[in-house]
Amino acid sequence: MSRKGENIFKRKDGRWEGRYIHHYDLNGKAIYRYLYGKSYKEVREKKQHASGLINEEPHVEFCGSITSFSELGMKWLKNIRISVKESTFTRYARILDKYIFPLIGYISLKKISQQLIDCFSDEIIKRGGLRGKPLSAKTVCDIMIVFKSVIKFGIEYNLLSVSSEKIKLPQKTRPKIRILSDSCQQQIEKTIMKKDDLISLGIFIALYLGLRIGEICALKWSDFDFKNHLLKVERTVERISNLDLKNAPKTKLIISEPKTESSYRIIPLSEFVFCRIYHFYEKTAKEALGDFNHYFIMSGSGKICDPHNFYYKYKKFLKENISEEYTFHSLRHTFATRCVEVGFDTKTLSEILGHKSVTTTLAVYVHPTIKQKRAEMDKLSPRS
Repeated sequence: MSRKGENIFKRKDGRWEGRYIHHYDLNGKAIYRYLYGKSYKEVREKKQHASGLINEEPHVEFCGSITSFSELGMKWLKNIRISVKESTFTRYARILDKYIFPLIGYISLKKISQQLIDCFSDEIIKRGGLRGKPLSAKTVCDIMIVFKSVIKFGIEYNLLSVSSEKIKLPQKTRPKIRILSDSCQQQIEKTIMKKDDLISLGIFIALYLGLRIGEICALKWSDFDFKNHLLKVERTVERISNLDLKNAPKTKLIISEPKTESSYRIIPLSEFVFCRIYHFYEKTAKEALGDFNHYFIMSGSGKICDPHNFYYKYKKFLKENISEEYTFHSLRHTFATRCVEVGFDTKTLSEILGHKSVTTTLAVYVHPTIKQKRAEMDKLSPRS
């Protein structure tokens, strides 16, 4: 149990959270960082480790050891490593290495001016940096977020005398989202209900529970509460770049926390969904040797199911059974749209999908069809 003054407490979602003083700003104000874990012991150990790292690197020594922008960027990475997911950290590291350092990494901090910052921003937005090809709005936005964070970090430690407020992020354009046509959905449902293979089960879960592919690959039978007809979503599987390439593959599979805090969720199972999933549970029970409850459902073993391999099998399934192509995420889009069509409460749907807010659900995943729009327009008639 946590002790008074430790700054470690249990959250409403069941996880433990701890905070610690990372450093003090120039006015003497304490700047805190936050840690998360599944148990009090895990968070306490993380906190002790973080405190040890901070004590090893005094602020004065830190300020005097950095001369170039690449050194500042690497210091920023090390600073955030303990407070972000491994996949997030890896993405930030790749952005620095691929887009930012090649352009300005070698430049001395003394030469980082507002004009240079503006030039870098223009180069990334207009030409994509050294690649010489325009990047997607999302990629540009991700690059500029990391760049702005490093600049703010340098300002915070009095290493840069510029303003981060003038760094503008490009406006994101929402990607065009496709949902399954009625005929395709009916064909897929008809096919998967006849099959007993795992890819059919995964497609069924996506269509009727709206889970992401990484969440499906991370499912274990122990996540299902068959007595109360519930599913607990609490982890995801991702393939990320391997930053430690000494005798290692370029990528690796990791099990991590869901996409956001809201992605921790409990989903009730309808009778139809319960019966279908329980059929696979009984089938597994007959074939398994020993306790299988903690095995990954999609691999049928203790081995992690690779989302890339699962996606390949899904594409093969589409090619063999329907004439159209859809991304796996289209199944989640379809689930959300169908829920709205049958009158789901938007707040309820938002929580089932694991969204931060209802706004995200409405703006990103709910797409009225022409049929819906026509039905609404037909409600208009001349006033008598």
